[in-house]
Amino acid sequence: VAATAIGLLLILFFVPKTHYRDPSARMDWIGGLLLGGGLTALTYGIGQGTDWGWTSAGTLGCVIGGLAAIALFVVSQKRIAQPLVHLAMLGRRKVWTVILATALTGGALFGTGIISSLLVLYPAIPTISDGLGMTATHAAVIGLPASILILAVGFGTGVLLRKVDARLPLILGGLISTAGYLAQAAYHYTDAELIWWGALFAIGFGMIVAVIPILMMRAVSAEEQAIASGVQWMLIGVVTTLVTTLTYVILARDGKVLEGTQFYLDQGYKNAFYFAAGTVFLGTLAGLLIPRLKPAGDVEAA
Repeated sequence: VAATAIGLLLILFFVPKTHYRDPSARMDWIGGLLLGGGLTALTYGIGQGTDWGWTSAGTLGCVIGGLAAIALFVVSQKRIAQPLVHLAMLGRRKVWTVILATALTGGALFGTGIISSLLVLYPAIPTISDGLGMTATHAAVIGLPASILILAVGFGTGVLLRKVDARLPLILGGLISTAGYLAQAAYHYTDAELIWWGALFAIGFGMIVAVIPILMMRAVSAEEQAIASGVQWMLIGVVTTLVTTLTYVILARDGKVLEGTQFYLDQGYKNAFYFAAGTVFLGTLAGLLIPRLKPAGDVEAA
């Protein structure tokens, strides 16, 4: 709540207003309800699949119902005069490749943060749990260098993006993040290992987070930025939910339940880090499909 309140104040007093307005625009309420309801049902069903059972009526009902609503949304967008999402825009190579690459890389980065959290905070119980048993304060202190690096690299990347191809930080950041995940899979047993390899991962993380919105701004016109960015972050959220759910499934395969609590063994943590590395790497490969985008000067002029 505090962080959100501070963010709101920063937006109100420091972020400049958008001058472009389309006086003829109308809200597509039907499309919004179909898309929002469909994605909510789909992600909720997937998120509950482990607890409910993947073939349970509740899981299948949410997933099938969500997919049906999304299909109806696509149909509605082709027939309405002022659609919520212009499907022709999403069909352009610049747009769908940016969405694919950023959804995979962003979803993987945001959805797998639970691995490190569980690893450092869960207790060490022989044959039951291979957590490191840190206090929350200890975990926060050793995570501070990575947090500072994310901010610094993100800011630096933003400055450099005025002069460099926006695809470069995505691809380079994806490769660095992949290496960071692989290193953490092998070395995650001491404070020093967590700090050093967490810092490597943080460099890639900062680059990717900084470039995600810039890529979309350079892929579409000024009039399309709001809708395109909305679709981009919506799909990043969906992939994040999927990745988070799959991460828990992977962890649990090498875990034990003690008195109703799920614990995780070292092999589970390793496999989860490998899964995270693979997902980010797929997003990096998708980044190679992105064609050359508009330079920064054209975006700022628009």
